[in-house]
Amino acid sequence: MQYGRAMLNDLFDEDSARQVRAAMGLAEKAAFLNSVLESSTEYSIVAKDLTGRILTWNEGARRIYGYEFDDVVGRNALLLHAPADIESGEAHRCLEEARMNGKWSGPMVRVRKDGTSFRAFDTITLRRDEAGQPTGFTMISRDLTESERIERELRESQEYNRGLVESSIDALMTTDSSGIIMDLNRQMCEMVGESRADLIGTPFKRYFTDPDRANAGIRKVLAEDRVQNYELTMRAKDGRETVVSCNATTLRWADGRMRGVFTSARDVSEYKALEEQLRKKNEELGEQYQRVQEANRRKSEFLANMSHELRTPLNGIIGFSELMHDGKAGAISADQKEYLGDILTSSRHLLQLINDVLDLSKVEAGKMEFRPERVDLQKTAREVRDVLRTLAAQKRIRIDTEIDPALGDVFVDVGKLKQVLYNYLSNALKFSPERGRVVLRLRTEGPDAFRLEVEDGGIGIKAEDTPLLFVEFQQLDASIAKKFAGTGLGLALTKRIVEAQGGAVGVSSAFGTGSVFFATLPRGDVSETLPEPMLPVATWAGTPRLLVIEDDAADREWIVRALSGVGYLVEAVETGTEALARCRTSSYDAITLDLLLPDTNGHD
Repeated sequence: MQYGRAMLNDLFDEDSARQVRAAMGLAEKAAFLNSVLESSTEYSIVAKDLTGRILTWNEGARRIYGYEFDDVVGRNALLLHAPADIESGEAHRCLEEARMNGKWSGPMVRVRKDGTSFRAFDTITLRRDEAGQPTGFTMISRDLTESERIERELRESQEYNRGLVESSIDALMTTDSSGIIMDLNRQMCEMVGESRADLIGTPFKRYFTDPDRANAGIRKVLAEDRVQNYELTMRAKDGRETVVSCNATTLRWADGRMRGVFTSARDVSEYKALEEQLRKKNEELGEQYQRVQEANRRKSEFLANMSHELRTPLNGIIGFSELMHDGKAGAISADQKEYLGDILTSSRHLLQLINDVLDLSKVEAGKMEFRPERVDLQKTAREVRDVLRTLAAQKRIRIDTEIDPALGDVFVDVGKLKQVLYNYLSNALKFSPERGRVVLRLRTEGPDAFRLEVEDGGIGIKAEDTPLLFVEFQQLDASIAKKFAGTGLGLALTKRIVEAQGGAVGVSSAFGTGSVFFATLPRGDVSETLPEPMLPVATWAGTPRLLVIEDDAADREWIVRALSGVGYLVEAVETGTEALARCRTSSYDAITLDLLLPDTNGHD
């Protein structure tokens, strides 16, 4: 700098050097200002004279308006104004205000070279020379298109979000970390009964019946970031209370700092009332169920206990009727024989009905006992088939058996197994046509069970009638009930017996082509039982020795007297247990037994 000044002093006199230095300063300032103008691409900077003619503009003006520098220099700046602003005088007014006040700022509609208009924020400044005289105007403009778009979208988003908040059926609110309400929706105002302005800035806990619990909820959210189904009772200004279920989560700023808590509270008062009603109804139903169960238990116990009282006199009727029918009590006429036959048929039918009802009641009462033992299935199937041989012969129906040789012996209650086989087979015979065929199959069902099936070629079952099977006292329709006699208990009893042993029953049928009824039962562990040693039957050189098993005293006395009267040696016992004990120590040539005993039955 010192060298430069020396050169000027050498070349010029003092006044000339001063002028040169001033000129160099102005040039540097002009260069600086020009660099500022050109580097400001986001703003339009236009220099005008006092008449409004454009003197110069920057790159930002070229980019925003679309004009090149040579297109606008020397032209009136009105070409950048909207025609409406020119006609209304708004374009001249802003210049006059800048001339009078030195500056004007405000929004203005501008027009680009392609004719499109946009809103801009203008700042017009009056330029003055060193003497303070006006020399022109400088106009700096910022295009508001993008900022207004962002502002509009932000406003629409805020309105949309507010609409969602206000349309919610839940009370929504935000609080700061200390529980002071910052914002809330209309539903919250309605629940509390106060205006939004009155609620903002007040403690959240104030509006609940248990403020401590409400405050604890805020602390829980802050500690765990969220809370679900937090139940509180809100109290309105008029004292009305509303049970609400609250779900809350924390709100954070972008940098992770805690902002507050957002809470939604749903009115569950009606739900709680219904829940309480349902609880009371369930309690009432539970009590009714217990009463029904107790009544059923007593009914079942009553029927089970009536076994002896019902069947004993009926056995007497059957026994004496058989004696008279067979002529053992004296000669009878043909009509009397026919009448006695009807009595026997009706008595036996009644006995079967009583047996089914009592067996069913025993299962219901939990009194049916099961005595598993080793069972030869071929022998058992043959015995049941032989019992039904007469019924099959009457309709000339062939009964075939198919037994898997690999099945071997099983460990089950043989009496109950026979009962299941009898019910299935008798049903099959009942519903099969004359000269038909019934098949009994026995085969393995996995490693621990076996399956029995009874197939018939009878009338079959409609699909809609299948659910009626295995139901107590239920027959398919009136016409079948009239044509095929029955009580509707056989299949129901079969189901109960099988299921009580851990098995299952079922049927597959096609209407008009026949049915297959089946049952699966556990095989049991055959190794658990060993065959009891049988005592050899004694051969008496003298009088035959008989054992009478009869629980009814009168019948027992009558049988003993009748047999003794014809020369037999007779011993008598009352129960099956006594009979088994006698047979283990003594041998008999023959045994007479009642099929219905108080502790077991004759088949067992």
